[in-house]
Amino acid sequence: KEWVSCEQYFQAVKFADEAYSEQIRQETAPSGHGMRVWQMGNSRAHRLRPDWEDVKVRMMYRANAAKFSQNEDLRAELLATTGEIRAAMSTDQWQRWNSQILECIREELRPGDARDEAKVASLRQALGLPDDERPSL
Repeated sequence: KEWVSCEQYFQAVKFADEAYSEQIRQETAPSGHGMRVWQMGNSRAHRLRPDWEDVKVRMMYRANAAKFSQNEDLRAELLATTGEIRAAMSTDQWQRWNSQILECIREELRPGDARDEAKVASLRQALGLPDDERPSL
């Protein structure tokens, strides 16, 4: 499946109702896209998947790992950064998680000799990510 944005993927995978998830995926009009899919994802007319609280950080990691793995320009921009990343404003918890997700993906995408495996392990543990899920080029 193809997704327009990380936000679209994240909002769609929240739901047990596959038809509603697909409706979110089909929302592709560019103007106001992020806000529309966010609003659809915050609808409570459809039930969230029962494990959502347990997997939501992993789903955001997957979305971002795919984005940076597939987009060479964005990957280069991320890899050019150093130090702590401060993600865009959100709730305090999501700002912290998004920052850690970006830092983790940045380290994972670095060449092996430049990768800080201890940092990767620490970030993955903090985010509750399984070892078998890593971005690939």
